[in-house]
Amino acid sequence: MAVKIAASLCLAAFALAACDNRQAGGVPRGDDPNLIRLVRDALPITRGLDVCHKVHGSYPPDADSTIGCLPRNISATRHGHFLVVGDWLISPDSSGVGYTLMRHLDGKAMLLRRCVVRTCRWIFDPGDGRPAIELKFAESPQR
Repeated sequence: MAVKIAASLCLAAFALAACDNRQAGGVPRGDDPNLIRLVRDALPITRGLDVCHKVHGSYPPDADSTIGCLPRNISATRHGHFLVVGDWLISPDSSGVGYTLMRHLDGKAMLLRRCVVRTCRWIFDPGDGRPAIELKFAESPQR
């Protein structure tokens, strides 16, 4: 439990430290072409994790297990409890019930995919105090 709390605090500190210099801007919609491009970029990661969930009945509970769920052509670097894959940070839940996939868009804003059990949501967090919003688009957006 202490490790999970420490990992959560580490992720929060990492996110806050990267959030210092963004100017307030508009909140994108789910049909924003830039967000669709980023979601497509993440599809090999999300599909690999979804396959592991289907095969094993849970998501990988740690960074080492998560590496085994990614396609072989994807390079991942372990940073403690987290994995870095390109511009994406994967934070597995130690119980195996889910994970968070995160990418900074600029100094504050982030695009996240949160999965818990069988429910996954794409979320845009503007990082400027406004509430985060769930983005509505297909897992493999067309455009």
